[in-house]
Amino acid sequence: MRRAFIFLCAVFLFGGCFLRSGDREIVFDNSDPLALAPDVTWAVVEEPYVAFHKTAGWDATVTGQCRRGEIYRIIGVRTLPSGDTAEKWYCLSQGWLPGTAIAVCQNKLSAQSLSETFK
Repeated sequence: MRRAFIFLCAVFLFGGCFLRSGDREIVFDNSDPLALAPDVTWAVVEEPYVAFHKTAGWDATVTGQCRRGEIYRIIGVRTLPSGDTAEKWYCLSQGWLPGTAIAVCQNKLSAQSLSETFK
């Protein structure tokens, strides 16, 4: 009796694994080939407003601004001494932003998810 009960439980538990509800096609969105590229990182602005600088550093000329939730591709990184510590600056196509103003994401999809939390 006990073996029959265990057998029936196993059939119900593992039987569902073999049922097919029909073939489903998996569609891969390749409209943005850099979205999942392993060597491309993305920045999401975390501050309400941040100024782009022409070069890395607070004394550099301001070239524009951006808002919280905007997403940019990171082109380069530079570390500058700041007193007893070091400060990272990130180069984007519009200019340089301090690391304290952005969140760095490993792919565009995670950057988009983070950006949605700011809206």
